[in-house]
Amino acid sequence: MKQFKHLMPVLAAALLMLSCTKEGPEGPQGPQGNPGPQGAAGATGAAGATGPAGTANVIYSAWLSFQQAQRDSTIDNSKLKVNHIPAAQLTQAIIDNGVVLVYIRFLTSVMQLPYTSYAGSKANTVSFLPKPGRIFVTRFTHDNSGSLGFGAVQFRYILVPGGVAAGRYAAETEKKLTINGGTYTVSQLKAMSYDQVSALLNIPE
Repeated sequence: MKQFKHLMPVLAAALLMLSCTKEGPEGPQGPQGNPGPQGAAGATGAAGATGPAGTANVIYSAWLSFQQAQRDSTIDNSKLKVNHIPAAQLTQAIIDNGVVLVYIRFLTSVMQLPYTSYAGSKANTVSFLPKPGRIFVTRFTHDNSGSLGFGAVQFRYILVPGGVAAGRYAAETEKKLTINGGTYTVSQLKAMSYDQVSALLNIPE
């Protein structure tokens, strides 16, 4: 009997341990806790590569008519009709390092200057001389009579600044301009049609 009395506490402890290890049903999910403080911002990443040059710096005019009467002039004994169109953004830097393109429009035809034709029944050439702030337009009649004026025509200029000077080698005799990631010489730009130049430089009609 004494031995049984000593076993009772042991049996009671074992039953208590068994009842404590039995897993009950999962309780309902508690409410979400408040968000913690925001962490510090990460380090700034490395700068990306520079994209190709665009045409944002290209300057172009509307189609312009002369605002003053033409006049007679003589250059190197050549008799000329002369007029001018304003070009306030034309600088000496653009003349020296960029490219100046001028177009003449008669009705729906557009030609790049200098332009030679038999308009007026005489061979003649319409050309231009860029100066800071204005562009002089000339018409030379090949018989040196200075007899043909300009008539009802309009002009548009396109200025592309930022050219790269010619190289030191004989083959590199022209300025080069970077446009939309491509490199063009002045001769290549002048060999393009008006529509090609407008598309390249994103110039609207």
